[in-house]
Amino acid sequence: TVMVGVADNQRLNRRGWPGLVGFVDAGVWNEPDFAERLSQACQTLQGCDERSAVSERSQEAVDGLGAVRLIDCLELAVTGALTAAGLTLTPFARLSEEDRRRVWRMRIHPEVSRWMATGGDISWDTHVRFMDGQAADTRNRNFLARDVAGVAGVASIHRIDRKARTGELGLYRNPERDERGLGGRLLDAICGVAFDREGLRLFTLEVRRDNAAAIALYTRFGFRDTLLSRDEAMIEMSLSDHDWRGRTQ
Repeated sequence: TVMVGVADNQRLNRRGWPGLVGFVDAGVWNEPDFAERLSQACQTLQGCDERSAVSERSQEAVDGLGAVRLIDCLELAVTGALTAAGLTLTPFARLSEEDRRRVWRMRIHPEVSRWMATGGDISWDTHVRFMDGQAADTRNRNFLARDVAGVAGVASIHRIDRKARTGELGLYRNPERDERGLGGRLLDAICGVAFDREGLRLFTLEVRRDNAAAIALYTRFGFRDTLLSRDEAMIEMSLSDHDWRGRTQ
């Protein structure tokens, strides 16, 4: 894309887009050297490789979800949380000290830690350092979920790849609550965030092969075994945005 200025209010765009995605600024249409700069700009993008590189960077920067993200920002600014599937999702970066401790106690609980690859040997200091880094973490979205009955659990999108539009699921319910359907509501909420707000095309997960309840839940939601896991004790599953939207329509 070659940028041509026709109004003063375009200056910020002309200054920002070239560095962000590789657009070439040819200047303002009525400048004395405009014709020469326009010719140079067209020559810069003459090669197919150059145009392909700009196209890839543009798709990564502009994915069509700007309006959704604006709504999320406004919702977070007003309430400090998102809402999805009847749950309130508070980002880890916005948790109070008390909620940080709630997350830690759930994470090290035997009914949660026994399904985790890293187990439950997590000190409070380690947990604090992890929480302190949440505000600067752009590849992971971790939420403490609540409903009218209290803390429902934790739901996360890990290792977000915005170019490939993929991410990995993280999920555990509050071990002190045993009502049926709670895990499904957590999964429904985080899938909604992943596909409808983050724009993922593929959501993957790994689950212990002996965790029959979790596997049954994921299967009901449309996740399928990829048969790609290299660990015999684990199953890798995935859900596409197409299958998710087909399920919710």
